[in-house]
Amino acid sequence: MDTLDEFTKSEDINYPTTEIRQKIAEIGGKFAAIFEIAEDEATCEEVANFVRPATKFAKNEVDFSLLKCPGEKPVVLTN
Repeated sequence: MDTLDEFTKSEDINYPTTEIRQKIAEIGGKFAAIFEIAEDEATCEEVANFVRPATKFAKNEVDFSLLKCPGEKPVVLTN
């Protein structure tokens, strides 16, 4: 079980893995997990409300998260 699965189970969050595209990338020499969510599946605020506590939960594995919503500047979410 990965950290995201652990977090969603611990918070009793329904995480629709079939609707969220995931990919791994190197950004600025650092490992990144990128999650793409279509605009009609969740609002930016809903995603931010999920990503903030998930980033804190994964503090041993994740230094920060970067949230980019359509039409907005990216926001860095730190532990």
